[in-house]
Amino acid sequence: MLGTSSIVLDAVIIVGISVAISMAVLWTIRWAIPHERLTPHNEVSGFVYAVIGVIYAIILGFAVITVWEHYNEAKSDAHAEANAVANIYRIASGLPEPSRGEIQDASLAYVSTVAEKEWAAMDDGTAPVQQAVDDINTLWSSFDSVALTTSAEEALYAEGLNQLSELSSLRRERLEDNDAALLGIMWGVVVGGAILTVLFPCLFGVESRLVHSLIIGTLAASIGLLLLLTYDLNYPFNGDVAIGPGAFERVLEQFSAEGQSAFVGFLR
Repeated sequence: MLGTSSIVLDAVIIVGISVAISMAVLWTIRWAIPHERLTPHNEVSGFVYAVIGVIYAIILGFAVITVWEHYNEAKSDAHAEANAVANIYRIASGLPEPSRGEIQDASLAYVSTVAEKEWAAMDDGTAPVQQAVDDINTLWSSFDSVALTTSAEEALYAEGLNQLSELSSLRRERLEDNDAALLGIMWGVVVGGAILTVLFPCLFGVESRLVHSLIIGTLAASIGLLLLLTYDLNYPFNGDVAIGPGAFERVLEQFSAEGQSAFVGFLR
């Protein structure tokens, strides 16, 4: 769920700190070195800064795209996992008792555990939850004990096993997606490049202190916002823009509200 107030607060803090530090460095340099001494070097400095800017733009763009793709992949995997559980519940409606009830009960238990416990565990770094592991193991055991009597039940059973195998794979992918998209060394490059990109123009000879401050402040704020975006998307299941358990909650609400007979009617 998107925490708008938290994001705004984080943006104000990060941008404010970035601009404040860049202003402190700029004013210190302007106090120590008169702009008249730096102006003759602006042309050479401009060529060097153009190279720095292009290189950093590529690095930062790569970082933003990487975390964005990782975030979308994690969201897609979570939704697919919820759909797989829903499909298993529906398929079980055509299987004989007592396996039908066991599979559906285990499906609901798994959805409930993931939505109410494992999602919070992913946020605080303690996932996986053992109860969720037990629930999915119960699903496998329930399928192993199904007594098939008709060809229709055999077809449903085969598809149910496919969905259960898909569920297990998607669960592993979700837990792996909970890890960060960017390595620590990449963060070092991104942050170090940001510092260099913002502070290098402080060495330009600009006559107006106000104009120079606006240039550096705008640059620092822009890069600060992109770093905030990268940081918030880096861990898809925690933070201000975390992926919520909405897909699992909707499955749980639907199946808890509908009886088995109503659900069979829906399938027809």
